[in-house]
Formats: sequence, C-alpha cells, structure tokens
Amino acid sequence: MQQYCPGIWRDGGSVTGACEASNAAGDGFPTKRDPVRKGKQISARILEFNEEADRFYLTMRSGDLSRPPRIKKSEENHDPESLRLVASEEWLDAEVRILRGLSSRVVTELDMDRRSFVFDVMMAIKRETGLHWRRQRLLYDQQPLGEDQRLGEVVDGPEAEVALVHVDHQKLEPISDRDKLQVMLTFDGEALAYATEELRRDRDLALAAVRQNGKALRHVRGALLGDEEVVELAMASDPFALARAGKAARKNQKLAAKALNADPDMIRFLHPDLLKNEAFLMPHVAKNGLLLKYVRLRSAKMASAAVEQNPLALEFCKKHHITETMVMTAVGQNGLALRFVPAQFAVRQVVLAAVCQDPRAVRYVGDKALMLDAVREYPHALKFAWSKFLADADVVSAAFEKDKTSLRYATKPAVLELISRYPHEVLGIFTFGVFVNVTPSWGGGDPVFALLPKSEFSADFGSDPEKAIRGGKIKVRKLGLNDRGELRVTMKM
Repeated sequence: MQQYCPGIWRDGGSVTGACEASNAAGDGFPTKRDPVRKGKQISARILEFNEEADRFYLTMRSGDLSRPPRIKKSEENHDPESLRLVASEEWLDAEVRILRGLSSRVVTELDMDRRSFVFDVMMAIKRETGLHWRRQRLLYDQQPLGEDQRLGEVVDGPEAEVALVHVDHQKLEPISDRDKLQVMLTFDGEALAYATEELRRDRDLALAAVRQNGKALRHVRGALLGDEEVVELAMASDPFALARAGKAARKNQKLAAKALNADPDMIRFLHPDLLKNEAFLMPHVAKNGLLLKYVRLRSAKMASAAVEQNPLALEFCKKHHITETMVMTAVGQNGLALRFVPAQFAVRQVVLAAVCQDPRAVRYVGDKALMLDAVREYPHALKFAWSKFLADADVVSAAFEKDKTSLRYATKPAVLELISRYPHEVLGIFTFGVFVNVTPSWGGGDPVFALLPKSEFSADFGSDPEKAIRGGKIKVRKLGLNDRGELRVTMKM
C-alpha cells in the first residue's frame, strides 16, 4: 500500500494500479468485512483517473458519481512556519478521523486544535473508547506519531485519517525521553508510572505529575516523597496523598494540619512523633473527640476536651483521667456513653441521668439494684433491659407499679409470678387470662406473652378458648394496647 488506509488496492487486469476507495466498497456503512477477495468478480464504476499517479479510483456504490474534488499534496501547505503568523488567541481546528488498524473502520472522529499534541489526541481516544493511551499507537501516512509532536507539524490539511493500532503495553520499554514525558504529564499525571526509575526521581517531573493528578504521588520515588512542595501540591487535589508520602512529610505539622482539616480520619497516617505532640493535636481533638483514639500521649486536659466534644470519646480515656464530673457530662449529653463508664462511677445518679437521656442506656446496666432504680423512674426503659431482667419478677414488678402498660415487655416467667403476687391488680385488667406466645408485630426480639381478654374470642372457638389456643386453632394477628392501656390482640382462625 502506497498510502496508509486510503483504500483497497486491486489488480485491475490490463489496468495496473487500480484503486477502490475503502468507503466506496459498497452501499451502507463500512464494516470489518472486506467485500472483495482474491478471485472474486465484482462490478465497479470509475470515479476518477489520476494521470500523475497513474491510478483509477473505483466505487461499488450506487447513485450519483459526483464527489468533492481531491486535494493534491502539492496544493497543501506543509510549512509549520505559517502557524507562527497566527495570533495566540486564535484557534485553528482540524478534524482527525481515527481508523482501526488496516481495516479502515472509523473508530471515532475528533475536532482538534492543530496546536494540540498527539498525546492530547490519544487522551481523547481514551475518553471516547476506553482504550488506555499506553495501548495505543497512532500512524499517519504509514509513519508512527510521537506523543510530543503537534498535529500541525505532522498532519496535512484540515482533515486527516490517522490509524490506531493496539499494542501489548506489557512489553513496552519504560519511557526514558524526558521531554516527551513532560508533555504527557501535562495531560495525565499517571504517566509517571510508566517512566524509568531515574525520571520518577526527577523533581520537576514529579511536580508536573502531582499538579495534574495528586494520586500520581504514589509513582514518585526517593526523597521526593518527603518533599514538602511536592506533597502539598499533591494534597491540593487529593488530601489522602499524605498517606503515600514519606516519613518527613508525615511528620510535617503544616501538611498534617491540612490533612486533618480535610478529613480527620487522616490522623491514622501521621508520623508517631506527631501523635505524641499535645500542642499540635489539642485543637483537632477539640473539634473531633474521637481522634483521642489515635493519640499516643493522652493527658487529662485532652481527655476532658474530647469527652466534652463527643461523650463517646470516654471509651478512649485513661481510667485515672476520668472524673465524676466528666462522667456526668458525658451521660448527660449521650446516655449511651454509660457503656464506657468505669464500674466505680456507675452509681445510681449516673445511671438515672443516662437512662433519662436515652432509655436504651439500660442495656449497659448489669446490676439488679441499679436496674430497679432505673425502671422505677422510667418504667418503659424495661423494653431495652437484658432478657434476665425481663424474666425477673422483682424488676418487672418495679416497672409495673409505676406504669402497668410496661407489662408488655415482660416474659412469661415474670408475668406468672406477678399474677401470684398481685392477682387482683394483674387480672383486674382482663376478664379472662390466657397466655399466648405472640411474635411482636415490630419483628425480632423475644416472644411476648400476652393476657387475652375473654371478650376477644368468638363463640365459634368453643367454650374453652385456652384449649383452642393450645390446639393451634387461634392465630394471633396483631398485638397492641387499647385506650385503657389493656393488652389486646386481634385474632383470626
């Protein structure tokens, strides 16, 4: 082929050098299939005869033969010096048609500035097709194009057909041309990953890479990983870049402060020396108390500031730093902080303050005496108590005396005991008492044993509703309370 992908050369019998335009190899859109094979007879019409080149242009398409005039290479201006006469603010466009290998199939069409680099075209192909630039090779007029070449220097005319060839990137040599890499880093900082070790230690190239993409810091080598300017520039677009930096950078207070302000979780990547610096960490712990977890040297002052900001930071305080005032402050803001209160501070006053703020705090009360105090003040906190307390008649009774509707949370052993202790009070709520294992409508949890009033049963169930229940004839559909606080269920056959 004398030109790269302009058409398909044929042996025209007595006419030598006959050529058929590739996009004229039949009606419709060009496909991968070649309609012409050796030994196959075809019908074609002559489009044009070029005397200078001594070649015919044929077409297998139907319809009118009129075509736009072809531009002769002699008429094209190949002198790049003419571009210098164009003002810098003026844009000159060129249409680049990308063809796939030798198949002449159009992959994409791009409108590019003639001052664009070839690598800019490769990045555009990546965006259009998903093919990484490392796997691309572009050819124009059978000649490979360099990534650092400008389109105006290599492409003729306002339109150009460029061939795209896939290459095995795993077999390519690392990029060793510094100037070429400098151009590539302008468009993709990750290009540094494919450079030689020497270029990855180059400070100017490292700055260019992280300026375009902060994540490119992971490809930098040597002392540059601790260079403040390089790391700071990377963090401008990627705060997590500090995690990939060297020890010197992770010890730098200026960089560490920027990282913590962007994301407090970055404290995990700071140098151990900074985690011992109370003066540096105090302002950040005051903003996020849970950062106390990562502090190496924790003082009482820092612990107090952390708990004041977030009561759950009590978990990370040293026991000798915890005071009664600190505990009361914590449970007063968040009752669930009771979970981290040391045993010596888990007294009645603290427990009641925690349960008052959040009834769920009773799940962290394991002492029966404290549980009795809690449910006497807040009977419905019984709902969140341990299962052993739900079966404890003393605890259930303490809640029942305060609010009879709290009986709904008790389990069968406690309810049976309460019936024996207070038969008139318990059974006075109901006209008939039968225990049924009821699954709560809100799902999960222990089964609820409810007393079912006799009025809830239909005569169809017979004279012995207890027997009907045990026989499985009655199903519990819904559990709830009526306006008098009585436990009610809706039954169905």
